[in-house]
Amino acid sequence: LNALGLPCLYVKSIAGDKPSTSQVNIRRIFERARATAPCMLVLEDLDSLVTDENRSVFLNELDGFVNNSGIVTLATTNHPERLDPAIVDRPSRFDRKYHFGLPAQSERESYLKWWNATLEKELQLTADGLARVAHLTDGFSFAYLKELVMSSITAWMSVSNSGGMDAIMVDHVALLRAQMSTAIEAKVSADS
Repeated sequence: LNALGLPCLYVKSIAGDKPSTSQVNIRRIFERARATAPCMLVLEDLDSLVTDENRSVFLNELDGFVNNSGIVTLATTNHPERLDPAIVDRPSRFDRKYHFGLPAQSERESYLKWWNATLEKELQLTADGLARVAHLTDGFSFAYLKELVMSSITAWMSVSNSGGMDAIMVDHVALLRAQMSTAIEAKVSADS
């Protein structure tokens, strides 16, 4: 992630016990970034960080009267439609927008190979198992692939490697796919 070799401030939450706390936390984040500059400021899931209560503070800190020279601000979201147009559409706030689609089979296979190489031998997928899991995970994001690896490792430890990692991971593909379907159904119901 940090190919620039700069200090990186990574923000996943600004929540507090009252709305004013998130406003204060936003100010503190940008003050810290200015004090650390040059740096990268990474705001994960911006749609959950910026709320109606703290939006104006965020916008003022992002491009108000204070100089943010030397700060590269990177924000992520899985739901750009939830962001206020003042954040997404106004020039100079977030100048570049990149959409990353779901990984293709070759990308899933490369990602699983990378994970596989980091695991101890008895936890690794076989070459056939890796190819099979890459094929079965169509529609999985990189986050779901990571969850697949982690939950399979946990399951492997609890079942004393019965059937090996290939069988365990194939079973977990089905479990995660069921969770994905449930989440999609819940969203459709909520939107209706």
